[in-house]
Amino acid sequence: MDARKDRIGEHAASHPPAWTAAALGPVPPDPAVGADAELRRRHRGQYFAPLRSAEPEAATDAQRDELTLTADQPSGELGHWISDLTAGHQVFASRLADRQSQMIPSEDPDYGDLGPAFPGRTAPGREPVLRPPKPAIPPSPRILERAMNGDADWEAAD
Repeated sequence: MDARKDRIGEHAASHPPAWTAAALGPVPPDPAVGADAELRRRHRGQYFAPLRSAEPEAATDAQRDELTLTADQPSGELGHWISDLTAGHQVFASRLADRQSQMIPSEDPDYGDLGPAFPGRTAPGREPVLRPPKPAIPPSPRILERAMNGDADWEAAD
């Protein structure tokens, strides 16, 4: 029995990726796909909508043709694209403003708010990094004596 265990251990050591895949199952190429598979495995009776990409839909050929400007085509025909982008930006800006205006309430209603719930990123300060001066370490008397005598044996040769 011990010889069989030794052979299995030798095989596992000589083929680590194959042994790992056999023992743990194949590793999915995408972590989201792996997480989805694990969720479905743990909750077999529950329905989950299939995964879909967060990327926007690809533009159709007609939409690409609208974006291609020619010399005889006025740029006013792109007005609906620009208005859609502007509307999307306004929605985003209003949602961002709502989020930035939320405050953390205090437990004491008379005290007031504690501050913003979602503080914005602040730019790093442009102040210099202040470092204390290096401490003055007096040299040893032996070093002072050698410096006074002019011993050159400690210095590199030219």
